[in-house]
Amino acid sequence: MLSDKEFFNVTDAAECKHLLKHSEANVLNMSEAITAISEFTGVEYPWLHGFACESPFNLNGEKHKHVRRMVASYFSGKRIKSWEPIFQDIIRDVVASTEDQARIDLLDDWVRPIAHQCSYYAVGLKPNLDPSFTRHIDQLLSLTSFKKQRKLKDFAAFDESARAVAEYIKENRLPRDAADDNDLYHYLTSQFALPVDLVCSQITIVLSASTSMNHTLVNVLSDLLALTPAKRAELIAELGVEELLERSLYMGGGVGFLYRTLNGSDVYCLNIAAANKDSVSCPFSASEKPGSKHLAFGHGVHKCIGEMMSRRIMTLTLKAIFERYPSARIYEKPKQQVFTDTPYQQITVDVEN
Repeated sequence: MLSDKEFFNVTDAAECKHLLKHSEANVLNMSEAITAISEFTGVEYPWLHGFACESPFNLNGEKHKHVRRMVASYFSGKRIKSWEPIFQDIIRDVVASTEDQARIDLLDDWVRPIAHQCSYYAVGLKPNLDPSFTRHIDQLLSLTSFKKQRKLKDFAAFDESARAVAEYIKENRLPRDAADDNDLYHYLTSQFALPVDLVCSQITIVLSASTSMNHTLVNVLSDLLALTPAKRAELIAELGVEELLERSLYMGGGVGFLYRTLNGSDVYCLNIAAANKDSVSCPFSASEKPGSKHLAFGHGVHKCIGEMMSRRIMTLTLKAIFERYPSARIYEKPKQQVFTDTPYQQITVDVEN
């Protein structure tokens, strides 16, 4: 059981490596890496700095900590609970849209539209499912690796994608009443009067975390849909969908590696189970740093998204799919788990009864 696991605070790279007993683990301060690249190229990259300062491995971004806490406090259990009916409608519509298909592409037909539409609603944007745009989000994740950023062309591509996402955010905000702060964009601009560029940077982080959730949800569904319908129904009856999700995350490596691709496939980020899934308030506050019951190390929006909103979306997705397609089955599992840096694999779900 996940609740029996012991988690530790980690405050620096050396301690992380010791804890993981893996001396080759690549744990880096992304802000320092970007400064070094800027010195080499002679070009400043403010967007990239804004993105990197949200890295769970950057423990020195003091000026960004207050913004991180604003974002973290925004994703409270109470607010996410208020979104649940909207999430349910989005998920139900996506799943229902495939009812005439005998075979379904797991990522493109179900997971990606669900994750994107739910997260875009939360941040206050019109969803953009255009593959040419989602490529920018994917690129932000795949290039957030120190080894790749050393290559100038990769670094320029990262900056290009960050700017493309920023422009989309500025031009495609959902219309809201001035007093309504129930989406991240309006919350940060109306409640805290943050500059638009800084708000865009924070929203970019959330959208990237959502893309990472794509991979996690695909891996979980691949495992559960590979079971026979009878066995899956038996487990759901015995454990419930939420517990089945937690066990699937743990058994599939999701606890240890759920967010590793945010900073490259060779960077490890420990993650807790669902210690705060029933809490009304966010596990992060301005006065109290997260303890071991919250997360292993670092603190930023990725953890809050992962522990609260993403798990809610994943739980609702599992319920919707298993209720509408109880006989759904994957006969050929992926050759390897899906992450940002793994080759594309088409995973087909057979829903014929």
